[in-house]
Order: sequence, then structure tokens, then C-alpha cells
Amino acid sequence: MENINYSKDLIEKSIAAILSGIEIYNKPDFKYRNEIFCVLVVNAWELLAKAKILKDNENRIESIYIPDRQGRYKTNRNGIPLTIEILGALKSLKIEETVFKNIASIIELRDVSMHFYNKAPLDYSMYTLGTACLKNYQKLISKWFQRDLLEYNFYILPIGFSNN
Repeated sequence: MENINYSKDLIEKSIAAILSGIEIYNKPDFKYRNEIFCVLVVNAWELLAKAKILKDNENRIESIYIPDRQGRYKTNRNGIPLTIEILGALKSLKIEETVFKNIASIIELRDVSMHFYNKAPLDYSMYTLGTACLKNYQKLISKWFQRDLLEYNFYILPIGFSNN
């Protein structure tokens, strides 16, 4: 059996997701900007958390699977093992409460956007939550994986000229 470095693979996917989110967010006129940003940023955080759990557990893929009552693992409708969900993963990593609440807020916005719609404008709340989320992501990926995202021009741009 080949030796797969799941943690490293998830980090690369996490970085790709966060950079894609920033790229979408930085577009000057993108009608679904906030919603897509939420989806990509939540995905990036989930992959980051799972990568850290894998790293801490000697890259054992089972460390992110959900066990069932028979001692096996729960699977989805395609037979693929289910993995832990993002908030549970973050809690197990004991991240700071303010960081946890920031991510939970973005998850809430993502959930409302994906399963119904947001009636209220998201621009200001997404900018503030998103900025904090990106700063926290940079801090933890550097601490956990010694990765510096400045090589990617890791910036969030939209400066609102329409808000008072």
C-alpha cells in the first residue's frame, strides 16, 4: 500500500480553497461574492483542522473518521467513510474561543446562503468576519505547519465606497 501524506495533501487543498475565496472576494463586481467566499473559506478551515488532526495522529486517516457502534466507520451513501465535521474538529484542537466564534459565524452565514438565502446585505459583516478569519488562518497555518502565505499576496481588497 502506498504511503500517502494525507495531512500534506489536505494543507495544499486548504491553501487552494482559501486563495480561491480571496480571489473571488477581490473581484470588483461578482454578484455572489460573499456566499462563495463563505463556502470556500469554511472548506479551507475544515481541511486545515483535519490536516492538523492527522499530523497530530501520525497521519492515520482513521483519526478523522466517525466510528459507528460496531467498531467500524460510518459511511456516506457511496460507501466512503464520513469524516468529523468542522466545529467538532476545531473544538478537539482547542483553538482560542474568539477564533472559534469567528469561524462559527462564517459557517452560519454559509449555511443560510446554501440552504436558503440571506435577506440582509452581507458586505460589511463579511468584510469584518472575513478579515479576522483570514488573519486567524494565516496565524494557525504558520504555527501548525510553518507555512507563510505571504508568497501568495494574501490580501483582502474590497474597500467599500458605498457604505457610510
